[in-house]
Amino acid sequence: MALDPVLRTREHVGLCAALAAAGATEEGMRHEMDSSYLCTLSGVSEAKLPALLAELDADGYVTLFREYSSGQGDRTVWVSLTTQGADAYDRHLQAVRAIAEGQG
Repeated sequence: MALDPVLRTREHVGLCAALAAAGATEEGMRHEMDSSYLCTLSGVSEAKLPALLAELDADGYVTLFREYSSGQGDRTVWVSLTTQGADAYDRHLQAVRAIAEGQG
């Protein structure tokens, strides 16, 4: 079991962890999380979030949906963990556990 190279920083892991813990995944009935709430749960700053999500999106680990409201150009970005992202996150956690237990 190897660490996932896409989940190379605490921020990448934290985003996947927050989405998985909240059930914001494609599994079963699809659920999404507001990007502002994702910042709160993961501890990632709003300034860093767009770049991190773009990386995870490019690797197929998350999907993004932008919702624009009428008025002042406000938008909400909804995020969900893809099946591929959830599987990669689970494998990454298993690799971390194996290392911690001296099996890595």
